[in-house]
Order: sequence, then structure tokens, then C-alpha cells
Amino acid sequence: NAPLGVQRLESTAAYSGAELPVSTSASVHVRPLCSPVPAGLASWWKGDGNTLDTISGIAGGASNGVSYAEGRIGSAFRLDGQPGTAVKLGSPATLQRSEFSIEAWIRRGSPTTVSPNSAGGTILGADTDGWNFALLNTGALTFGRSDISSVTTAALITDLAWHHVAVTRSAGEVRLYRDGQLALAQPYTETFKLNQDYGIGGIFPSGRNAFLGDLDEIAFYDRVLTAEEIAAVAGAGGAPKCVEDLVLSSAAGGFIALDEDWEITWVISSVGSSDSTGVTFVNAVPPGLLVVSAKASQGTVENLAGVLRGNLGTIPAGSNAVVRVILKP
Repeated sequence: NAPLGVQRLESTAAYSGAELPVSTSASVHVRPLCSPVPAGLASWWKGDGNTLDTISGIAGGASNGVSYAEGRIGSAFRLDGQPGTAVKLGSPATLQRSEFSIEAWIRRGSPTTVSPNSAGGTILGADTDGWNFALLNTGALTFGRSDISSVTTAALITDLAWHHVAVTRSAGEVRLYRDGQLALAQPYTETFKLNQDYGIGGIFPSGRNAFLGDLDEIAFYDRVLTAEEIAAVAGAGGAPKCVEDLVLSSAAGGFIALDEDWEITWVISSVGSSDSTGVTFVNAVPPGLLVVSAKASQGTVENLAGVLRGNLGTIPAGSNAVVRVILKP
């Protein structure tokens, strides 16, 4: 679950004799072992052993019947399909929209049943009069206003494999996707009751539409994704979404006597929950200054024609790497 990070920082100092400011900048990068995230990601439940919305930092409430299993990416929510089983999200403002996109990875727990006590199992949605994205027992994807109206595909998912599913809802249309391919586009102008409780794998307060199977990487966007964006996320398969988990920092600059060296310490911190792999460091040496030394706490740093390039390897989550550079006039 390697993150992608790009950070750039500048450090400035002035030699006191000539009072000429000099500056140097550095940047760090992480190899992109992940899939780019479309703009507008408002909520994201990864199911990695908790109910946390990665974007807001707010955790939902898991009812009995919710556990965790090996997912499409990391781990996933495993739901037993019994009435009342779901991840209860409350009524977050981010979900109270009429135009949006939802995408997720789903896996049925039975070839014949998605919800033992309902016509289908909710992926993400709300109870009566609210919007609801679900998979029916027949294998059809459906989206609509609970108990009132819906847009429904033909049977699409009847096996027990992982599938990527998505829905986009604009002011006048609903589009449903399976594995990155458009399955149905249909005019739809229904209105919804937005200020109510939402759930993953079921709806509340009724406890209906309890999903039997696994749900992973449920993502909600505050805009309508394009077909190309949905195809790209689905096509990335098991690659996680890219997140920026690197922080680059250095000590404040100041005045340096003409006969003194300028020592700069760059600290690259891996602040996320995943290790940062393939970290590289680039530091441009200001004109008129020479490199006395450049050392890293891990990996290597080379001086290539006035540009310091470091290959720092993997920085474990919660740890940091340090690069110390000494310059002189």
C-alpha cells in the first residue's frame, strides 16, 4: 500500500559579510506504486480493519455481523447479510448531495443471494426516500430513491469474484458501471431526502438490504466522474489509491559568516500508515557554492554537476530519513 508523495521546500540564508542571500531547494518523490485518485474524493472507507473515513477521519459504527477479511486491496468489510448488519455512518454532510459518484469493489458471498431478507444488498445508501446504490439478488446493479423508484441494469454479477462497480448521478441522468465498463445510462430526475442516516452494507433505521459478502474501498466523490476516470480506477486492479504521505522539512535559515560553511539538514518523514517506497531526494546547489559533503541516514546521495540526487529506498511508516548537506562559498 505504497503512497505517492511529492514535496518541495526552499531554504534561504544570507552571508553576513556581503549580505547576499542564497537559497537552495529540495524535493522528494515516491515511486507511484498506486493509482491516481480522481478529483473530488469526499469520503473513502478502505475497510482496512476499521470503519474510518480516510478523508474526514471520522469512524462509522460497525454493528454485529461486520468483520474483516482479505480484500481486493488490503482488507475489506465482511458482512453476514443479517438484518441490521452494516457500517452505520450517521448523516455526514459530505453524503447529502444529489449529484455525485460512488465506486467500490464488491464480492458476493453467495451465487444466489445478496441479501437473505431483502431483494438486494446496499453498497452505500440510505433508507426510505434517500438515495441507495445496491446489488440485487439477481446480480443487477441498481440506484434510486429507496422504496420509490430506481434505475436497474440486467444481471451483471452472479459469480463470487471481485468486481469493480460504480454509479454516477447528475441532475438528469444515472450511469451504472461494472469493471470499468458502462452498463446502463438512463434519464433520472428523482429528488431525494438527503438529511438522514447512511450505511455501508445496509440501510437504517429499518436494517434492511443487509449485504452478504465483502465490500472494499468504498469511495464517494462530490462530482460526476467521467467514463475514462472510472475505467482507470477499475483498470488499476489491486493497486491502492495514491495518497501523499511524505513531509519534507528543514531548519530555518539565517545569517552565516563569510568564512563559515552552510549546513542544511533535510528531514523526510513518512507520516502515513503505509511505508513510503522508492523515495528519491533532489537538492539544487545554489550557484557560487561548493558541496563540502552530503550524507544521508539511509541510502545514497550523489553530487551530479551541482545537483544532489539521493536514493533513500523505503522509509517505514512513522519514521524519517535525514539528509545533511554542507556548502561553502
